[in-house]
Amino acid sequence: MYGSHDTSVKEGAPLTVAIIAGGGGRRLGFRHKGLISFGSITLIEHLLALAPDGPRLVNTNCAEAYEFLDVPLVADLVPDRGAPGGVVTALFLAQTEWVLVMACDMPNVTAAEITRLLAARSDEHDVICFARAPSFEPLLGVYRASLGRAWLPQLAHEPSLRALVDSVRVKALPVFDDSVLDSLNTPEQLARWRGRGNKST
Repeated sequence: MYGSHDTSVKEGAPLTVAIIAGGGGRRLGFRHKGLISFGSITLIEHLLALAPDGPRLVNTNCAEAYEFLDVPLVADLVPDRGAPGGVVTALFLAQTEWVLVMACDMPNVTAAEITRLLAARSDEHDVICFARAPSFEPLLGVYRASLGRAWLPQLAHEPSLRALVDSVRVKALPVFDDSVLDSLNTPEQLARWRGRGNKST
């Protein structure tokens, strides 16, 4: 755990919000993608503002980049495991039954998609996410926190996040607009997003 932020969990809170910002942004010139501007705020601040009330954390391996956020900053429990390592860390550390996971570089997510994910929680499923041909998008979803303890030993085998999710009970919701799931991984993707009149500067 980095910093001195309050890491307590509100009693009775049903959900932890976890933003995954652990990547080095190599394909974007080693830029911290969560710090891309979104109007007068950063993209990561925008995503945090969309999320429901409750405990929240940011998974990052570069604490100094996100120290301005008033949330706990947590490093990967198992280094160099990419997105699976970040998600498993968030799930393992959460003290609520469910965790809303969002990648820090998805600028088109709206509160409506988050509401749909949360409403789809049930006793019959462990992960709720959106379908995305030919599979699903695991970096915007709701996860049972208990998966963190089960998946942590599996990181030794360097599984993909989709392989981990495929091993449990998944509910994949239809997405009404595929662009909601777009991420900003390359300069070309960032330029196209800006070119559509979006708020990045």
